[in-house]
Amino acid sequence: MPNRVFPHAVRIDRLMAPGIGTGLAPTGMEIWGPQMAQQSAFDDQAKLSGAAATPHAQADKAAMLQVVMRAHLLRGALDNARAAADLLAQLAGQPKGLFVLFEAALDLDQVQLARTILSEAEGKGRVTAHETALMRARIAQTQGDMAAAKAILVSAIEATPDEVAPRRALAEVMVAIGTAADTRTVLNHLGGATTPTPNATQAKTD
Repeated sequence: MPNRVFPHAVRIDRLMAPGIGTGLAPTGMEIWGPQMAQQSAFDDQAKLSGAAATPHAQADKAAMLQVVMRAHLLRGALDNARAAADLLAQLAGQPKGLFVLFEAALDLDQVQLARTILSEAEGKGRVTAHETALMRARIAQTQGDMAAAKAILVSAIEATPDEVAPRRALAEVMVAIGTAADTRTVLNHLGGATTPTPNATQAKTD
């Protein structure tokens, strides 16, 4: 299911050169290997810092950071993965590398790792209450528990009615479970302005 809660976290591919996937390094650049595995994400950034500030250079840098971040995640090197995610977030205009890191863990089917990332962020006060709810809902979605995701988001909306992101996320969940027609009613019942969702409108006409 497409994620619109943290859009930059899962649309980094827009920064990549055509044909470069999230799991492959671009042609002509150093690919992941044992030597790179021993270096920090900051070292990896240093190798790229001399590149010209062109769209292609930015795309190469984003692709490389994706590879580095994912490889560190798979190795369990969270500090290095987090550093790479922060750099990648800067390229994408994402305010928090945490979201990039979290989404990457889910994309790699590392749900427990995603839980750890969230838990550590909570412990250090790096996430707000509604962001925590969004991330918990994303974990529930990944595990196919849409009912839990919906319950988490409803509670978040009731607690922070002025936040738009939980409303948008709830609309997406309702579309996914086939109750798009009830989205506006539910959001109105929870109070505040509804968040228009093209997907919900499309689902009604399908």
